[in-house]
Amino acid sequence: MRPGRYTLHTRLMELRRIRFARLLNLLLPGVGLVLIGALWRGVLIGLTIAALANATLAFALLIPDEIPTAGFVALLVATGTAYAAAQVWVVRVAGVVQRSETQTFRAEVLARVAEHLGAGDGRAALAALAPLCSSADSDLLIAVRYAQALQAAGDQPVSPNAPAADEHADILATASGSRAALVEAWVRVRRLDPHRIYGREVRAALGEHRG
Repeated sequence: MRPGRYTLHTRLMELRRIRFARLLNLLLPGVGLVLIGALWRGVLIGLTIAALANATLAFALLIPDEIPTAGFVALLVATGTAYAAAQVWVVRVAGVVQRSETQTFRAEVLARVAEHLGAGDGRAALAALAPLCSSADSDLLIAVRYAQALQAAGDQPVSPNAPAADEHADILATASGSRAALVEAWVRVRRLDPHRIYGREVRAALGEHRG
């Protein structure tokens, strides 16, 4: 995986594309599936609905007396069922695509954060991690990287005008340089780490910065 491929902007664009596909699928069943990558399923359901709808209209308008009522009703039911299936499929496929995009975005961000931490640049790591900070209360690895970035940033305040902080100056300004925030970050890691994978690092950080 190549770090830097995904940004917060491209992530938002992907989410908009998925929402648009779901709406489009309501008007043109199958097209939304094609838009989010389910090509053959989208083509199949689109052709099926088109064939059923055309047959229903043809029988209703051209030869209404030649088809039994039960047959006409069966065509209507089949068309409605195919339409409903198209909507169910697009929701399921969109969910899979969205989960995949979320995992890819998370991996890309964490890769950039690891690069900055490896270079000893805690401030840049905090700026890179900002799009994922809302998940720090439930995601152990994000919580660890956040605590490590805070620790690497040290006690020097971060200027909101720093290039790395342009988009997330509020997070950097309130987090970096705060000993209380650093202790809170490591306490959160300990809470999320029942198996004590990072136990030694947590104990060392809390022993150093508490008191």
